[in-house]
Amino acid sequence: MRFSRARPHPLAELVEREEVVYGLCLREATRLPWGPPAAALRALVAHANESLDDLRRLARARRIRTGSARAVALDALGRLVDRLTGRLPIARESSVARMLAAVRASLEGARALRVAADEAGDVALVRWSERWLSTRMRLAKEAAIELAGLGRASAVARPV
Repeated sequence: MRFSRARPHPLAELVEREEVVYGLCLREATRLPWGPPAAALRALVAHANESLDDLRRLARARRIRTGSARAVALDALGRLVDRLTGRLPIARESSVARMLAAVRASLEGARALRVAADEAGDVALVRWSERWLSTRMRLAKEAAIELAGLGRASAVARPV
């Protein structure tokens, strides 16, 4: 599978998605009082943080460039939107929904990475992807269950 500027490598895309998951889950975890929902989100934050270290190491070993001007611009825009809407009650519910959507997008990105690695014969990356997916799916389900218990967002009902 060939990749270009128009179509970045799935590894680089997953780095971008994990940066979003890290930021959104961290924000929501700090908004919640301590308890199972916050703990579930902190587990997602920890996994995203570890994953980012692994992904960057994997990308360097494969000479795949990560980070882009687009990612920086989207991050800055996201922070601005968060500042402007963060105090609105409706915004909190939609931010939980946005966070869960980011977690789902990250899962899809990892699935795409696994397929690309398999096609390229990169056994180590296939194994890493499978381990990552197993752990992330468990953590995402736990977080969705805890958030559903709080009634934080209707989007929680959607399977991860």
